[in-house]
Amino acid sequence: MSARQCAGEGLPGAVEPVGRSAAEDPVHVRVRGLSKSYGDHVVLKDVNFDVYRNAMNVILGSSGCGKTVLLRQLLRLERSDAGRIEVDGCDIVPLDDLALLPIRKRMGVVFQDSALLDSMSVFENLALPLREHSPELRGDAVRRRIVDTLERLDVDHAVDKLPAELSGGMRKRVAIARALVTAPTLLIYDEPTRGLDPLLARSVDKLIATTNERFHVTSLMISHDLKSVYDIADYVSLIRDGRIGFSAPRDAFFASSDPYVRAFVDASGVRFGARGR
Repeated sequence: MSARQCAGEGLPGAVEPVGRSAAEDPVHVRVRGLSKSYGDHVVLKDVNFDVYRNAMNVILGSSGCGKTVLLRQLLRLERSDAGRIEVDGCDIVPLDDLALLPIRKRMGVVFQDSALLDSMSVFENLALPLREHSPELRGDAVRRRIVDTLERLDVDHAVDKLPAELSGGMRKRVAIARALVTAPTLLIYDEPTRGLDPLLARSVDKLIATTNERFHVTSLMISHDLKSVYDIADYVSLIRDGRIGFSAPRDAFFASSDPYVRAFVDASGVRFGARGR
């Protein structure tokens, strides 16, 4: 598919990538042969994995394994040295910023520590991405979209509050609402439980699982939290030394006899029983 087709050029009223016609494909994102280096430092080496549609997908790995760099490639914040990242069949690696716009509109990102703008109210935080990606919405339509999104995440009562007035759990809900307000089909979470106490981390896990089901989105979570993975993942890809060392459905991952998988799971110290989902 050409860059012109990915951008939907030449199609009446097209604002989404032509690749959306691939919606029946169970794979939402295909990564093949992805590599990235900084000078002589090789970070990603021939990375291959799939992100399955309308499922909870997790990229798991220890600190320094390349998770953050992989996230930057998936969001096309950097251009990869080699390989393909196909979103609904469209390879986004060679696209320029203009061609990426309709594809980025279909992506939502929940950053570490929520990353809300402290000087703006909850309403204003959610209005920012709408103004950028949905300029056709104006006035009351913007407020209705924002309040509806917050309501579906049970945090609509905070619409006029500042982030400093919110609890940690409410901030996370607002961050997810901001990612969802433009109606993306792919939602990416960057280490959503990092730095949280165990009770809040498990609450966030439940929120992510509920969001995935309620909004019918494809979810991709970057994480090192094995308890989160056990509780909410459908598919797991384990990154090791810049490569995907193992990729499988969640149950197959935890039942695997692969030496590195077993060492990673055993080293976590987590005791696994019934899923928390």
